[in-house]
Amino acid sequence: MNRTATPEVSSPIETSLPVLKPAVEALVPTGREDFESLSTELYEWLSLIRLESPRISPGDDIDPFLSRYKVPSSHRPAFVRKVSWTGFLAPTWSQKLLIDVVTALPSRTWFSLSTTTFPKGVAGENSECSMLRPPDSNGEYLMWEVKGSE
Repeated sequence: MNRTATPEVSSPIETSLPVLKPAVEALVPTGREDFESLSTELYEWLSLIRLESPRISPGDDIDPFLSRYKVPSSHRPAFVRKVSWTGFLAPTWSQKLLIDVVTALPSRTWFSLSTTTFPKGVAGENSECSMLRPPDSNGEYLMWEVKGSE
C-alpha cells in the first residue's frame, strides 16, 4: 500500500542569520580549526532552526544561566521557512528531493536539507545527514553526517 507524504510548511521563522559561507582563508590547511569551528556553529544553528527554537530569534534574551547559546557572529535579522516530511521515505526519495531543490533554486539562494532515521534500540539512537548550500556558491556544499552508536 502506498501513502502520500504531505509536506508541512512552517510559518516564517524569524531568526538571526549568521554568515553561511566560510571565508576562503578558513579553507586552507592552516585555517582548519577556524573551519571546524564555523561548521560546528552552522550545524548547531541549522539544528535549532529545525527545532524552531526561540534561541535563534533576534530578540532572544534568555537568562545566560539557562542557555549560553548565541547565534554565530556577523548575523542579521531574516525570515526562513522549514518544509518537513515525516514517514517511511526511501533514500532514493531524499536523493531525488535534493536534486529537485538544487535544480529549482538559483545558485545565489542558500538552502539546507536534513534527513534523519527513525530511532532504534532502547536508547533511541538515530543517524542524520545534513547539507548546506551556502549563498552564491558554485557547486559548493557543506555536509554533516552524524551516526548514532550501534
